[in-house]
Amino acid sequence: MKEVIGIKLPELFIEATDVVIEEKRKSIRNLIKQLFYRQIGLAEDVVSARKSLAKKEQELEKTNEKLAKIKTGDWSVLVDTGDTRLPDGTTR
Repeated sequence: MKEVIGIKLPELFIEATDVVIEEKRKSIRNLIKQLFYRQIGLAEDVVSARKSLAKKEQELEKTNEKLAKIKTGDWSVLVDTGDTRLPDGTTR
């Protein structure tokens, strides 16, 4: 290629390098930002799952208490509570 008058190739090279480096930095910043947002979302999911787990553990404890009463012959836990839905969503 012929030399172009008025263009300083070393300066052009440095400018182009700076542009490429800045584009890469911007890309990396965006990736890091995405990871932070993902971390926040996962932390919120964990908090929600812990609350759900605590609720399920309470329900399990209540069910275990009812089963223990049934084993001792206490029929009071079998009294109809008015809820006629079965676990599969159908009614009795």
